[in-house]
Amino acid sequence: MMCAEEKILYNIISGIHTSISTHLSRFYKHTNEQSIWADLTRDQEKFHFNHTEYSKRVLDHPTRIKNLLFLYKILAKAITQAAPYLIHNFTIASDDFAQDMEAKKLLGELLQKL
Repeated sequence: MMCAEEKILYNIISGIHTSISTHLSRFYKHTNEQSIWADLTRDQEKFHFNHTEYSKRVLDHPTRIKNLLFLYKILAKAITQAAPYLIHNFTIASDDFAQDMEAKKLLGELLQKL
């Protein structure tokens, strides 16, 4: 039998695994090329959402979905706790100052809503 901390850790790891499985199903390569590597920005037409794989890895396992939601709750709580630091100290730096200011404003609005 697992103690409470082990159970929480197991749920977090399961949630991460479910998130990875979801992304693998989303970007499923459907070409007959030998190379398993591709550039998503350049080769988007080679990828598709594989519903069969998603069902097999995620949808057929309600506990995995529950653990994914648990992981999202933990992430939201962590971001909420880090919000004061992120709003005042997080640097957004690209080549476009106006876009950086807009991104910082949007980040602040998002963090206020959490």
